[in-house]
Amino acid sequence: MKPKKRNERSFTASTLGKWTTLTVVLVVLLGTASFGFGQGSSLSTWDKGGSSVSSPLSPELSAILAGLKNRSSNQRLDVIVQFKHSPSDSRIQTVKALGGVLRHRLNVIRGALFNLSVNEIRMLAKDPEIAYISPNRALDGASDYTEATVGADVAQSYGWDGAGVTVAVIDSGISNRPDLRNPVTGQSRVVYNESFVPGTNASDQYGHGTHVAGILAGNGTQSGGLSNPAKIYGVAPSVKLVNLKVLDVNGRGQDSYVVAALQRAIALKDAYGIRIVNLSLGRPVFESYTQDPLCQAVEAAWRLRPARLRYDCSSWQRSLCNYCRCDECEEHCQPGR
Repeated sequence: MKPKKRNERSFTASTLGKWTTLTVVLVVLLGTASFGFGQGSSLSTWDKGGSSVSSPLSPELSAILAGLKNRSSNQRLDVIVQFKHSPSDSRIQTVKALGGVLRHRLNVIRGALFNLSVNEIRMLAKDPEIAYISPNRALDGASDYTEATVGADVAQSYGWDGAGVTVAVIDSGISNRPDLRNPVTGQSRVVYNESFVPGTNASDQYGHGTHVAGILAGNGTQSGGLSNPAKIYGVAPSVKLVNLKVLDVNGRGQDSYVVAALQRAIALKDAYGIRIVNLSLGRPVFESYTQDPLCQAVEAAWRLRPARLRYDCSSWQRSLCNYCRCDECEEHCQPGR
């Protein structure tokens, strides 16, 4: 990647130190602190003393079972089951033997999506190999922090334009727009497309994913190109994109879609040179990050990052890190950096 000899808006990835080494950023933009700071009637599994509650059931499932007061119920729910160890085929079969229906394996979090009755959930919770069971929660698209979150305003002053970097966009899909094509060849810079929403292709039927892709990678073709006086283009106008669709026509998705998409991004990182993952979506917080399946999927992506990855933190990301209390955040998200 070569910096351009101009001082216009351009960006490739956040840089640290003396800017001599292009660093890699795992960008987790989960709404207006919607992931770090739950809103509405969300619950927490942290007690007043700050310790984590050890129940393998999420607050919602615990409330359902408490409401039944040990009465039998055949009501069925889609739930994400996280195991203490990577589940073998025989372990998956054990859940099926209870009556569970396997929807999708989520190996990145040592788990799987199952359809289980309330009675079956009650029995499964007694299995000592179960780490956590949570509903397949709904989530929504959001995009409130962009350039400042990833340090793009600083990187732009150095002329970086994103050439040689691929960004995985986990959202509502990406439409084929002129601003996302190579201005010389006309070839799309979206190099891979896949939908995790059942019954749909990877096209954007909601609009949010294309909007996010434009913020990331738009080159201003429809506005006069990079030289347009209003400087209407994305923060990294030369990056390539991997399109992983998890939100439907109404902008809604589920935890399992996002976990599966992160799992795919990890699998494709070497083949496509993925160095950034962008999630502009979120939902309220219900439990500690050590149990939350979305947090665990992001942790897995972090652990499998390139060896030279550094984490660039904005003030918003430090707030998220303070919620998560994770070691990487303690190491890399230092106040004032």
